[in-house]
Amino acid sequence: MISVMFVACLITQPLICKEVNLTFLQDIKNITPYQCQHTAGVELIKWVKDHPRYKIARWKCVPENKREFKI
Repeated sequence: MISVMFVACLITQPLICKEVNLTFLQDIKNITPYQCQHTAGVELIKWVKDHPRYKIARWKCVPENKREFKI
């Protein structure tokens, strides 16, 4: 399973950020990080639409068992 981990910062106060983890590929067991890179954009856009006060500062795809966020 692959997760998309990202840092989202408030648009009005860009120094206030939070780490977010999206596990949206739960049903696809053999997805590669490359495939995640191509699919993640759509999920990130959905997240931003639901959280209009935030912008995404950076993101990456990581295996579920290695969810350390070091970009």
